[in-house]
Formats: sequence, structure tokens, C-alpha cells
Amino acid sequence: MTRSPSALTIQRLRDLGYMADIAERWIPGANIRKDLFGFGDIVAIGHGYVILVQATSITNIAARRTKIEGIEHAAPILRNGVHVEVWGWGKGKEPRLSRERAMELEGTISWLKL
Repeated sequence: MTRSPSALTIQRLRDLGYMADIAERWIPGANIRKDLFGFGDIVAIGHGYVILVQATSITNIAARRTKIEGIEHAAPILRNGVHVEVWGWGKGKEPRLSRERAMELEGTISWLKL
């Protein structure tokens, strides 16, 4: 059975010693999922950090970065010390992971590949 990017991310974060859980919520009636602050699928706390993760497939990393850059809450969240990351998963016998972290400088968001 194939696991979702969110399930893979939560497991990896827990393996790394973080407390991690789903941050998005289901809106009944509208039948949509709403991400925390418009982009957070997962929140992780540990090692002195709070991380909001947008979990996706490797092929959708660029689209998720663009989405985050367009959200007004992203820059203030970064300025307040929360790490914002996009985790993209590739399919295969062992899932491949590509990670990028948002950085904010003078109101502009740029990305660092981890």
C-alpha cells in the first residue's frame, strides 16, 4: 500500500525526534481540506524548533513554493521563528525525499534546498 506524502512526512519527523501531527482540517459540507495558515499540512515541534510542513510529491514542489510565496501570513510566520518547509516525496521501492526551507529577508521569500 502506498502511503501519502503527509503520512511519510509525519513518520520521518517522528523518527527524527519531533512531535508531529496533522495541521490541516476537513471542512464538512464544503468537502475541502484547509491547511493551517493556508499552507501547513503538518506541524512539528522539537529540537528547539517549530516547523510547518507542506507535504507533496516531488513533482509539485515548485507549485507549493509558489503557493506559499503568495500567502500573506508566510513572511510574518517566518519572521517569528517558525520554519516553513516543503517536503516532496518521490515514488519507488524506498520513497525519495526532497526538502526546501523558506527564508524571509526584507519581505521577500527565498528557498534553501536541504
